[in-house]
Amino acid sequence: MLTNRTRFSFARIGAAFALMVAATGAAAQTWPTARPITFTVPYAAGSVNDVMMRLVANAVGVRMKTTVIVENVNGAGGVLATEKVARAKPDGYNFIMGVDSTILLAQLVKPAVVKYDGLRDFTPVAMMATSPLVIVARPDLPVSDMQGFLKAVSANPKAYSYGTSGIGTSLHIAGEMLNKESGAELTHVPYAVSTQIMTDVAGSQLDLAIVPIGSAATFVRSGKVKALAVTSVERSPSLPNVPAARETHGLEKFNAGVWFGVFAPKDIEPTIVAHMAAEIGAALQTEDIQKRFFDMGVQSNFMPPERFQPFLLAQRARLKTVVEEKKIRVDQ
Repeated sequence: MLTNRTRFSFARIGAAFALMVAATGAAAQTWPTARPITFTVPYAAGSVNDVMMRLVANAVGVRMKTTVIVENVNGAGGVLATEKVARAKPDGYNFIMGVDSTILLAQLVKPAVVKYDGLRDFTPVAMMATSPLVIVARPDLPVSDMQGFLKAVSANPKAYSYGTSGIGTSLHIAGEMLNKESGAELTHVPYAVSTQIMTDVAGSQLDLAIVPIGSAATFVRSGKVKALAVTSVERSPSLPNVPAARETHGLEKFNAGVWFGVFAPKDIEPTIVAHMAAEIGAALQTEDIQKRFFDMGVQSNFMPPERFQPFLLAQRARLKTVVEEKKIRVDQ
């Protein structure tokens, strides 16, 4: 659902998109040609990431009157695909969907394995969307909110576990941030198959999970799990009755989430970057894409390259602090 504030925000940046497109007119004369533009998704077909990228890529293709291909290259938590595109020609025909786990965290937690630098070897094109995470608990956990959980944790700091999609992921980092802010010592349980996480929480085989809203919304709405808090600064429109963690005494500074963006190999022509960013931004204004994103638990949140780059630098500094403090490493 679009709020008046959202409509105003998109109306305000509409003029900026028009200027960006006009400024890149020279590049448009030679790019793109009849050659297809490929958007690589480093996750399996049918995943939220895949669906999001296909929606935007298809809209961009229609707007630019050119052929676009969405290619899924799954494996190694997204590292395989990201390395592949890092080595691709910076000619405006190779783009990748990037998230914090692949662009910022992979090199920090897997320095012996990951050979690319997400900021050095890529050019940020545009942020597309953001999503808070949600902290859910097993249905028989004897607490009903985050404050009650923190009280239980203070009595027995090491008694509880939480599941995420793996060591060194943005979800794991969020869990470690929760430990730091709350003084808890929750045990991390990494899952190789992320879809099993919610099943285990609902079946009371796991105390907590920290997952994207899109993965948990159905379980929360059906009452199969307890939603204790969302990790964003404000409540999420997808789960409006679930408090933000910051509403809990002791977690006033807690803020975590995930973002989704588009990147190109380094040394790509700036005019191509500006042109593609403008097309992505325009696609994100459409009612259909905003609704589809909302239904998946993500929020359309366009950020052009000149704002995306400093955002990424600040995010990496923040994540690096947590990784080093908690000594999070994956050596294979």
